[in-house]
Amino acid sequence: AGVRAVQLRERDLPIRDLHSLAMECQRELPDARLFINDRVDVALALRAGGVHLRESSLPAAVVRDLLRPSQLLGVSV
Repeated sequence: AGVRAVQLRERDLPIRDLHSLAMECQRELPDARLFINDRVDVALALRAGGVHLRESSLPAAVVRDLLRPSQLLGVSV
């Protein structure tokens, strides 16, 4: 349907549920980049399009070193 990106913002889900939901998003929208809010571990595990950090998250420089070069990093300020 032309969706190019999806930002998954589910703060309150347990990690297993978040991982399952993110996998479902990837299956249903294979051409869209998936961005995971604040869960670098999930973004890495799923090779998501990137991660978006909250102001209180890990430092962006630390996360950048963890992500692959093709993964994007967003930060709320």
